[in-house]
Amino acid sequence: MVVPEKGHTVHGVLYTLQDHELEKLDKHEGAHKRQYVRRTITVTTHEGDSISAECYFAVSPSSGLRPRRVYLDLIINGAKGHNLSPAYIEWLQSLTAVDD
Repeated sequence: MVVPEKGHTVHGVLYTLQDHELEKLDKHEGAHKRQYVRRTITVTTHEGDSISAECYFAVSPSSGLRPRRVYLDLIINGAKGHNLSPAYIEWLQSLTAVDD
């Protein structure tokens, strides 16, 4: 989940998806249940280019909203596999997850 906060950065990886793949991702992310909403945002790459990208936001964000352990582990492993910032990986590892 992304929570907009001035002065903060979200790290990630951009993928090119077809419409039917986005529809599948909507279902997986809970957009069809109105838990999350997909919005087009502008991201800045390491090279300084601005690109439009789709991002999911919680419909009713709360400070107690936490990821499941399995999901957080996937995010951490993906961040490591894509060589994202060590500081960002450390921050991810500091998050408290919900045990499945």
